[in-house]
Amino acid sequence: MERHAMIIGIKEDQIEEYKKYHANPWPEIEECIAKSSIKNFSVYIYKTTLFGYFEYYGTDLKTDIQSWADNKKMQEWWNIHIPMLEPLEKGKREDGWIYMDEIFHTG
Repeated sequence: MERHAMIIGIKEDQIEEYKKYHANPWPEIEECIAKSSIKNFSVYIYKTTLFGYFEYYGTDLKTDIQSWADNKKMQEWWNIHIPMLEPLEKGKREDGWIYMDEIFHTG
């Protein structure tokens, strides 16, 4: 199992709308995530910073994440949510999320 953490900014005027969607995610989104060997996907917010966390149980994260991009409902979900986001560093990744390095974990 691999743990992954990431951050991104969110536009202040979009926070409530983003929270509303994530309080009741579409079943197809949850199914897409589950089928990609990802568990315990969580998103937290502090002011205008989002923190994402997930655990990966597969063997090819790049391929499994590509399955999200190939999913029509996930594309629709992203079309709604990506404009709400505000990357903290431009040009790092296409989706704007910055992946973090794990430096401490207790098991």
